[in-house]
Amino acid sequence: MSLFRKLRPGFHVDYEWAEGMEVDPVETYDAAVKAITHLSRRVWYDRVQLTGLGLTVRSTATQRVRWPPVYLRMREWHSTNLQTRHLILAIHQAVFTVAAERKWGCAWRSKLWLGNEPIALMSLLTVPPRPSSGNEFAFNTPSGGDLLVPPMPNLASLSGESIDPTDPRYKIRWKFDGLVVTSPSIYTALIDALTTLASQNHGESFREVVGHSFNDGAESVVVSIVRKSGQAVDHDIVISAFQELISKAVYGREDLEDMKEMDFQLLHDNVEVALGVVFKPKRPGNTELPAGSASS
Repeated sequence: MSLFRKLRPGFHVDYEWAEGMEVDPVETYDAAVKAITHLSRRVWYDRVQLTGLGLTVRSTATQRVRWPPVYLRMREWHSTNLQTRHLILAIHQAVFTVAAERKWGCAWRSKLWLGNEPIALMSLLTVPPRPSSGNEFAFNTPSGGDLLVPPMPNLASLSGESIDPTDPRYKIRWKFDGLVVTSPSIYTALIDALTTLASQNHGESFREVVGHSFNDGAESVVVSIVRKSGQAVDHDIVISAFQELISKAVYGREDLEDMKEMDFQLLHDNVEVALGVVFKPKRPGNTELPAGSASS
């Protein structure tokens, strides 16, 4: 989590785990992805004002009968020092902490600190905040208020593609092929890459990004995407493409413990503009891309 080194000294997050409140791990990842994607539209160092009930992001990943959606809630704590980066990095740290401490099915609450100053509160719960503040971002929700269940991809297929909802000229194409990877590894690697993209998103042309999974000593996963030579693409499109990749390719797996390494391409008018790969390094610390992947 090298991005934390760029923060002011003293930034840290305390967690309180709600062991008795079960949540679907996939919904937790979904809320994190949606929150980071939403916050990435702001400048990394922007001052954030989240008074009242703050900002709430509702997950809509699986819509399985057993599991309700989760609500990732963020609100300011009487501080003038809260910035976009603090919220994004706190979400990133929460996902990695959940993975490292194996708190897969737990709701949680946390407090964000700068030195001795509390700057924000954040929680992941199955109960929506009341009363409605008008700041709840219910993604994929029609005007009537009922959840819209997105069509599930063909679960038997190891490949697919999806048109970017923000710009139909772009689409993301993927193929699962290679070694089996566990869901915590692939999710944390993708969220790490998404967080890095958010930190780079200052109106500059995208070049490349690398994300690393949490490492429990048994498995590590790296995700990398690089722009093809001679092509131009901005960060907003790559961030949107990452969200599509996660929601359409990764969430669509029937068995989340049986995912594999993956190649993917970002296309503009059917021309490749960036290439990506999700892979297991051959040995600890080796992050060289496999032959035939994005760097070639």
